[in-house]
Amino acid sequence: MTLIAIEEHWVTPDLTSALKALPRPDESLAFNEMGDHRHRLEDLGEGRIAAMDAQGIDISVLALTPPATQPLSPSRPAT
Repeated sequence: MTLIAIEEHWVTPDLTSALKALPRPDESLAFNEMGDHRHRLEDLGEGRIAAMDAQGIDISVLALTPPATQPLSPSRPAT
């Protein structure tokens, strides 16, 4: 049997910076700063794999954490 985690979130430091720089940053960004959330959200390497292994997860489907890129201008160049 394969165990798949489907509600796993991630974020990049560049996206966090862009969202915080908005005139009215999304209030939900405050949750990313609590405890070790931001570190865990940014970790797509050994830490995340170790957590998956510890929980018996074989595959993880990742999605950008809210608010993701929705509040950003579509004309904003990618970094």
